[in-house]
Amino acid sequence: MIFRRKKNQEDDDYEDEDDLLDDEFDDEEEEELETVLFQGATEGREVDLSENQALVRAALMPVKELISDAIDRRCERLVIEPRKGGSIVRLDIDGVGYAGDRYPVKQALGVTQMIKVLAGLDSKVRSKPQSGGIKAEFMGVPYRLRVESVPTQFGAERVIVKVRNMKERLDSASQLGITDELRQEIRKLTNQNRGIFLVCGPPGAGVTRTLHGSILCVDLYLTTVFNLQPSLATEEVPGLSNYDWQSEMSFAENIVRAQRKEADGVLVDPIESEEQAKQYFKNCDKMTFFTEMKAPNAAMAIERLVKLVGDPKLVADKLLGVLCPRLIRKLRDDIKEAYRPNPKLVAQLGLPPETNILYRPPSPIINDDDEEEEPQYEGLPYEGRTAVYEMIEINDAIRKLILSGADAKQIAQAAKAQGMPTHQQGAMGLVAHGITSLEEVRRAFKS
Repeated sequence: MIFRRKKNQEDDDYEDEDDLLDDEFDDEEEEELETVLFQGATEGREVDLSENQALVRAALMPVKELISDAIDRRCERLVIEPRKGGSIVRLDIDGVGYAGDRYPVKQALGVTQMIKVLAGLDSKVRSKPQSGGIKAEFMGVPYRLRVESVPTQFGAERVIVKVRNMKERLDSASQLGITDELRQEIRKLTNQNRGIFLVCGPPGAGVTRTLHGSILCVDLYLTTVFNLQPSLATEEVPGLSNYDWQSEMSFAENIVRAQRKEADGVLVDPIESEEQAKQYFKNCDKMTFFTEMKAPNAAMAIERLVKLVGDPKLVADKLLGVLCPRLIRKLRDDIKEAYRPNPKLVAQLGLPPETNILYRPPSPIINDDDEEEEPQYEGLPYEGRTAVYEMIEINDAIRKLILSGADAKQIAQAAKAQGMPTHQQGAMGLVAHGITSLEEVRRAFKS
């Protein structure tokens, strides 16, 4: 057992990284906490700590404290960012960044190199990116820590640690906020045994998890979907069938081989290049391809696909639909505050006219000196996230727009006019049901 600094997450709201170097830690209360247990590197890599004894003595305990604190605060992504005079730590919690510890140069070097060693990376290599992972356990729960190291202009390395709770298994699409209606629509589009179903979104929008959830919308008792992503463990998506990728074969030959094994669909790597996009669209005649790409919204993804493939007719014919998630934080039920909204605001936002109560985070308490007091609750007023979705089905009307060279704005307007799901509809539904606040919706979509 160790003693860890207890932080108020709201006070540590992460806004300007450079300002953090000028601030001092407030007085902090000590509390006892069990530390994380590191259980070796992932991907079968060997870790021999005896070769790094000096590093272990200096940095293993600070790394344990850092990772324990991050997991305890429900951090999904931790970044150690080099700055002049040291490094700062950023903790991403439910998609929002908060300030963590700060390290002077020497300690920052020790912490980053210790994390690299634990992940099976080469601590002597600092001039090129590396990636690996750590198996860990905290409070009896197994975790996987995905580690990336990237050289920076300061001569030090940025280290990114992505935290995954291995007990949070994705068993159904409903866990992701996918409604029965949307699930049926995805199933209808993807049961044709041909074409491409695409999930898109900006970084941090839950795109990969939504892609896996889309596969769970398929009737996996009657449909076989093979995993053609070498980096993905098949068991991570229930119902996904394993495929023995033949590296000596071309992509097209592997697709034919999967087809001979009676595949109805395949999960393939994200679209990241022109060559990849063309390859997918030319080989999806006899099975459904499930894939993803980076794009701010569904209409923009369609526009980008046309540019990558270079053939609007091919995209219009083979693309089935595009699903785009956006993640929104959920208000804590134990502290959320009810209020009566202005009827004009209700109408303006498109909320049901009978909406007479909405919810928001607790209002700050102002003392007699007109100063804001500390909140009467621990942690943040939000806990956990859910998703809202927009989806564009490639029907005859959208197909004609693609063939005519329409841009993303025209495609989005046509999809909305046809009543296809939009982010706004989903977000307002969450607000109306008291799941989130208007303030959170504005924050989530301000970009």
